[in-house]
Amino acid sequence: MNMKHLLSISALLALFFLASCGSDDENNGPSVSSVLVINEGNFQSANGSISDYAIETDVATQGVHEASATVQQGIQEGDNIYLVTNAPDQLQILKADDLSSVATISEGFLNPVSVTVSGNFAYVSNWGDISTAFGSEPESFISIVNLSTNTVTDSIMLSVRPQGILAANGLIYVALEGGSAVTFFDPAATEIRLSEIVTNAGPSKMVRDANGNIWVLCTSGNLTEILTASNTTGRNVPSLTTSGFNEKLAYDQIGNAIYFLGGNNDSFSGTTTVYVVELSMNAPLAQPFVEDGFALYGVGVNPATGDIYVSDNNGFQSTGTGLIFDVTGTQTNSFATGIGPNGFIFQ
Repeated sequence: MNMKHLLSISALLALFFLASCGSDDENNGPSVSSVLVINEGNFQSANGSISDYAIETDVATQGVHEASATVQQGIQEGDNIYLVTNAPDQLQILKADDLSSVATISEGFLNPVSVTVSGNFAYVSNWGDISTAFGSEPESFISIVNLSTNTVTDSIMLSVRPQGILAANGLIYVALEGGSAVTFFDPAATEIRLSEIVTNAGPSKMVRDANGNIWVLCTSGNLTEILTASNTTGRNVPSLTTSGFNEKLAYDQIGNAIYFLGGNNDSFSGTTTVYVVELSMNAPLAQPFVEDGFALYGVGVNPATGDIYVSDNNGFQSTGTGLIFDVTGTQTNSFATGIGPNGFIFQ
C-alpha cells in the first residue's frame, strides 16, 4: 500500500494522523497454465483490476476484470474468486473460469481487508471506522456472508484491529494485527465464542502448510507456527526484517517453505527483499532469496513448479511488473501487470 498515492485504507489512517504452467511436471503437482494477478490500483481512483499471464505463450493481458475499486485481497476457493475491495467497500464474487460476475455485495462491510471461505459462508475481516481502528477501542468486526443468498447475515465484534483471516481444521482464524494474538472460533457452533492464541506482537498474514498448521507473520519480526490440532504455538522464527504492516507471504507446497517480503523499504510503497524459510528444519531460519528489489509488493508460489512469483509495484506510477524466479533465486522471466500488483492466483 502506498501512502504517497493514497493507496489503501491505511492511507486514510495517515490522513487521520495528520488532521491509510502448462502441464504437470516431474513433481506431479497440479497443472497451472494461467496466473491471475490481483492489482490493487490507486486509492480513490477505482482502478483495481485482475490481469492474466499465460505461462505457455508468455502473454500478459491487462484488465481481464475491472474491479472499479481498490482491491485489498483476492483468493480462489472452489469455482469462485473472491475480491475484497474498498472505495467502495465490497465483496466481489466471480466465476473462476471466465471471471464473470456471480455477485457484488456492498452492504455489511466497513474497511474490509481479507476474506476466507468455509462451507457455504465467507468471512471478511473489517477494520471498522477508521477513526477508531488504530485506537484502544476499535470498532472492528468479522462479516459473515451467506453464499446461498450472497448477503451479510451476521457479524462478530473484535476487540482488536484484524488483518488476515484463514479457515483451517474446521475453524476460522483471525490475525489481530493491532494486538498480540490470533483469535479463532467454530463457525458451526450455535453460539460463536472467540478464543485466543497468544503470539508475538502484530500477527498480520497467515498461510496453511501441508500438515494443516498455520504460520503467521508478525509485524514485530516473527514467523510463528500455530498447531491447529491443539491451537497452541509451535516453532518460532525470530528477528526477521518485516515491513511492519500488511505482511505478504506464500507457502511452497513442493519445497515445504515459506517466502515472505521484507527489507528496508517502507510498508506502504513496498519492500526490497524476498526471504525464504525452509520448514523442514527443526529450527528454521530466514535466508535472503531475492535482494535489491525496489518496491516488492506481492509474492506467490506456482504449486506445479515451485517457481516464485514476485510483484514490483513500480511506485504505482503506471503498470507493475511480475517477476518469476526458480528455486535457486535466478530470475527466469518477467511480465507486465496492472497498477499495484499485490497477489497471485494460480489456475
